[in-house]
Amino acid sequence: MEVSKNSLYIPKIKEIKDWYDKLKEYRYGLEDHETLDTFQADMKAGAVIKKDYGIFYLTNLHDPIGNAYGHCYFWDRRTKGRDQDLQEMLEQAITIFMLHRITVMIPTTNGITARWLQKNGMELEGYLKAYMTYNKQFYDMYIFAYYSKQLRKHIDNKIDNKGNTISRDRDKKDLVETTG
Repeated sequence: MEVSKNSLYIPKIKEIKDWYDKLKEYRYGLEDHETLDTFQADMKAGAVIKKDYGIFYLTNLHDPIGNAYGHCYFWDRRTKGRDQDLQEMLEQAITIFMLHRITVMIPTTNGITARWLQKNGMELEGYLKAYMTYNKQFYDMYIFAYYSKQLRKHIDNKIDNKGNTISRDRDKKDLVETTG
């Protein structure tokens, strides 16, 4: 999947409404407070990549420190065979929009997607308690991040008091397995 500013998709209003209607059928597809108007505003202000099997889109692209929010919905609810599309979309979005990170939040009850995101280079940073409402119930949300190469170097290294870079071992524990 080649992504460039020229290949980003600009959806029509009717198509956005169709996507909104599809997402209402998903468990956790839309939060209780999300309306067609707020969804349309996200689509117009973000970047959309349309595939036959679903959509990827980024919001918060104008954040001054380069942190966008990533969203993906697959109409058939499958992740198998979609690894390369996700990885290319993340890397190219980082480059095209000069982002430092892409943040993705999913309900903690969605372990399959959580493991898929980790497998594809997203780091589980933690979770937020009672962050989302769906059908008038509160749900905890995992917070994942995908970092630019520059930010990854900063995260993976520690600077001592003399300005020397000291490599540190990263904690490789799979938090999804232990908290999910």
